[in-house]
Amino acid sequence: MKKRLANMELLRMLSMMFVVGLHFLGKGEFLTSPAEMTFTARDHVAWFAESFLVVAVNLYMLLSGYFVAEADFKVSRLVKTWLQVWFTSVLVGFV
Repeated sequence: MKKRLANMELLRMLSMMFVVGLHFLGKGEFLTSPAEMTFTARDHVAWFAESFLVVAVNLYMLLSGYFVAEADFKVSRLVKTWLQVWFTSVLVGFV
């Protein structure tokens, strides 16, 4: 039986929340370009949050890779992943 690594799972969940925070800042138009920055408190808070949240995707990928690295290799898992990526790429291409 494998030992559960709750601290790593918690860190992965935290990185998912970081991704949500990055999307909130970007899509919510809280981040202004440095050229247009008016140096308000809102600008400083948004860029300060961005500086901590920017590690989100790298952290999530590293943790996911850590969990997958110890799993047994299966061709079916590789094919399934490739088909999901291909289908999503084709679907996005049509949209």
